[in-house]
Amino acid sequence: MKLAEFQKTFFESLNQPEVLSEGMKIYQSSMRSTLFHTLSKIFPSCKRLVGDEFFAKVAWNYIDFYPSLSPNLNHYGEQFPEFIEASHNMSLPYFNELAKLEWYWHQSFNGANNRSISLEDLSQAILKQGDNIVFSLAENCRLLKFEFSINKIWQSCQPEYQGNFGFNLNGPCYLALFQLNHKVMMLELNLAEWTFLSYVSKGLSLLKICKILEDLDLRPGPAECLPKLCQLQLIHVKNEEIS
Repeated sequence: MKLAEFQKTFFESLNQPEVLSEGMKIYQSSMRSTLFHTLSKIFPSCKRLVGDEFFAKVAWNYIDFYPSLSPNLNHYGEQFPEFIEASHNMSLPYFNELAKLEWYWHQSFNGANNRSISLEDLSQAILKQGDNIVFSLAENCRLLKFEFSINKIWQSCQPEYQGNFGFNLNGPCYLALFQLNHKVMMLELNLAEWTFLSYVSKGLSLLKICKILEDLDLRPGPAECLPKLCQLQLIHVKNEEIS
């Protein structure tokens, strides 16, 4: 049996208490405790939002439904936001969106570090290739859209937060999340910027993106969006030659 198959079989057996020995039951209890602490570490803002007691209830229920099948704990918790949305119709409708943000933050933190770009080289590439230039998103960049002002909610849940809590909770909220210089960056975008980057991620040329944004009548236009997005290190030039 290959190692991966053995690990999968071993972790699956932990979820069958009727066939476990006493020693394995102790291990199972330890494993569940480890999973709980993993969720607490990945979703600390969610825990502060709802309080320790309620978070513990949700987390233990999640562990019952989604036991870990991988020895890599960085993979655990992916379904937590959806589990919250499906299982807990509560007075905090933004709870699951906050969980989504924290999961993506966790993935960005453990993902690839984005390379810095030279704005001079980028400007030269734009001058050389013109409207047919094709950009790419910063490596490991995620474009996120939320119904609520989830970045403000996340910020208010940080231990060092000293601001007021009277901000508007309603969105929509458009964000870009990626890692730069080994630090997770969360940037708030307007609809035009977010849409521009969405089409960049599809591999469209600058000319095609400009035409789409013109048809959508989004402001600010590409001429205003592009310098800012370049300055924020969100756009690279694809390595391939543009035909």
